[in-house]
Amino acid sequence: MSAKSKTPNSNRDSKHRGSCKLCEQFGQLQLSHFLPAGVYRRLVPGESKIQQPVLVTPKTAMLTSVQMKDYVFCGECERRFDKGGEDYVLRQMRGDSGFPLLERLNVSPPVDFSTRQLMYAGKSLGIETDKFGYFALSVLWRSGIHSWPSIRGHVPESVDLGASKEPIRQFLLGRAPFPQEITVLVTACTDIYSQRATYAPTKLLGAPTRGISFLACGIHFLIWMDTPCPEVMKNFCCYKSERGYVFCRDASTRTVHAYATLHSTAQMRGLLACSYAA
Repeated sequence: MSAKSKTPNSNRDSKHRGSCKLCEQFGQLQLSHFLPAGVYRRLVPGESKIQQPVLVTPKTAMLTSVQMKDYVFCGECERRFDKGGEDYVLRQMRGDSGFPLLERLNVSPPVDFSTRQLMYAGKSLGIETDKFGYFALSVLWRSGIHSWPSIRGHVPESVDLGASKEPIRQFLLGRAPFPQEITVLVTACTDIYSQRATYAPTKLLGAPTRGISFLACGIHFLIWMDTPCPEVMKNFCCYKSERGYVFCRDASTRTVHAYATLHSTAQMRGLLACSYAA
């Protein structure tokens, strides 16, 4: 192959070279997703006639297959995310073939009935709860260290990682333990509304300390980022607790309320508007 024929590829490759925002090494950057591509694939049932998820923001509601992505991480760090928890957690989410995490909990005895939600000792059930903790912090990290391109004018809320930024980075790289000031609670949602929905990391309003939550195809993540975190919450962290606790509950009220609030101000566009008008 001539030198001239190599030029287009060389130009294209050099265009996406830069410092990876996890390992901070300079090199070729990959087209990284804000939320894993596998989450989007699980949002649309295989039997559905419309093979696009619904995007709802405070301004618009529409069918779109566009995903938030940009050149952010190197190939090695993308593989690190995948191995650390992304691949495993995606396989536990609600999809066409079922909801593996919920199905495992449904045939197991809970360890506590005292709250509105059931609580299970995940590690004793063979659930790799440390991977849920890693996945939660990898999504939180993406939200806090990059300004992601908008979709139809919608830009995801950026999370201020504060003093936790470097401890999270070191943990994701495998160089440090799970940050002491962070607690991650994982809940398998029993309702179909939450199982067919996803929302990006969002700040909790009115919480006693800084809290972030996000939902991915039936699995809800609640992340407490600062001290003092409610002491009872620390004991139930999916990563730090000895038994690797996982919760199970109907989250429909919370999920429906969140989307109803967005829908009240959103203007429906495209095929979605046509389907409502029909």
